[in-house]
Amino acid sequence: MSHTTKPQRPAARSVENPSANIVTPVSGDRLLDRTETNRLLGLKGHTSHTLRAMASRGQLEAVRINSRVLRFRESSVLRLIDGRAA
Repeated sequence: MSHTTKPQRPAARSVENPSANIVTPVSGDRLLDRTETNRLLGLKGHTSHTLRAMASRGQLEAVRINSRVLRFRESSVLRLIDGRAA
């Protein structure tokens, strides 16, 4: 007798992740969209999945514009580039 299980749906993602390095805008630092950030970092991706993961890991500082849109602080991107060169 074989027992089959029904595939389960993945857990729902929360809109706000308190452990992510996502902050609200307060400084005068320039905010970059995903295209500009990908270009500066030399990434070939056309989506923001990699950038969102980097923000979640704390490698990039991101600003949430709304529930779907993130912008990335130029100073954070430049720090990451300088860190890679070292």
